[in-house]
Amino acid sequence: MMKKITILSAFLFGALWLSAQVTVTNATFPVVGDTLKTATDATPSGIEITMAGGPFEWDFSGLTAGVKNGSIFLDASEGSIADQVPTATHVAINEALGGESYFQITADEVRLIGANGNDPTGFGLNAFFRFTPPIVQRRAPMTFPSNNASESNLLIARAWSDLPPILTDSVPLPVTPDSLRVRITSTRTDFVDAYGTLNIPGGSYETLREKRTTITETGVDAYTSFFGWTDVTDLLAGTFAGLGTDTTITYDFFSDDAKETIASVIVDMNDNPISVTFKDNGGLTSDNEKINPSPIISISPNPVNDFANFNFKNFPAGAYILTITGINGNIISQQKLSVNGEQIENINTSYFARGSYFYQISNAQGKIITAGKLIKQ
Repeated sequence: MMKKITILSAFLFGALWLSAQVTVTNATFPVVGDTLKTATDATPSGIEITMAGGPFEWDFSGLTAGVKNGSIFLDASEGSIADQVPTATHVAINEALGGESYFQITADEVRLIGANGNDPTGFGLNAFFRFTPPIVQRRAPMTFPSNNASESNLLIARAWSDLPPILTDSVPLPVTPDSLRVRITSTRTDFVDAYGTLNIPGGSYETLREKRTTITETGVDAYTSFFGWTDVTDLLAGTFAGLGTDTTITYDFFSDDAKETIASVIVDMNDNPISVTFKDNGGLTSDNEKINPSPIISISPNPVNDFANFNFKNFPAGAYILTITGINGNIISQQKLSVNGEQIENINTSYFARGSYFYQISNAQGKIITAGKLIKQ
């Protein structure tokens, strides 16, 4: 009799355990017209990373919005370089930083093919950055427990003469190379290790928690006609942060009731939270809304003739670099500008051939602030 009760109890417990599980389906994948809104708390407190398992109740309701952001998803054909990304189905426009991210969204995965306008290398390079193979950002269906592994590479080379002055002036190399090449390899393991209810400002969600561990190796090679490609990573390590090997751990919480990641917690090696990016349900005022509205540029006219008016708005006072390139990535025009808030810069485009061009505005540190497209008629 006792054996029968034990078997029955185990069966009932198993049924209860299964019924409590969350399944995140592809209904949460972005579609054309979606705007995914997030907020980031760079100094989170009271956030506990529990052990694996569940069900848990996580209370992140005390998070504050230091910075808000949004990504608008459009058909890939709406992108400024759609012809270079024929396998893309969607393009996402970053509302805060500008730039484009190209995705291939299938029934079971959201894959990031590449980025245009926001330099993932941190070197202020101007190019379309293609990940090989694409980075898997979401999978479906997602269940507990499950694990996956993936790898992606980024390789970008540029002639020394095509690099921005902010980079070439600060590279401590004994000789001037012909070209510079940045290579990034990322290896990621994903483990859906817990489930439960997550409370954030403005909402409560049944979630799956996925622990993502990413090992990134970043190196730089210089090319000279005498030596060929030479690894110069060690020579540059004291000048540029992020070179060498780095490990990033995040805990991402997904729900079948929202398209945004409910929360993404970056932690240190001891699981202490460093920052939290979470779904913005409204009702929070961020620092960038209060004092730093996003920099915006508009061009008039566009298409342009002999001159283009670049209208700057919400730019912090400082030095910026305006770079205009052709569709092949060659720099057509590059000039330093001093901008403070709102102003108009009249740029000579009379010598441009007819066609499409891309522009980007970067700050003195080489970070791309915004980017876009202009047409010479």
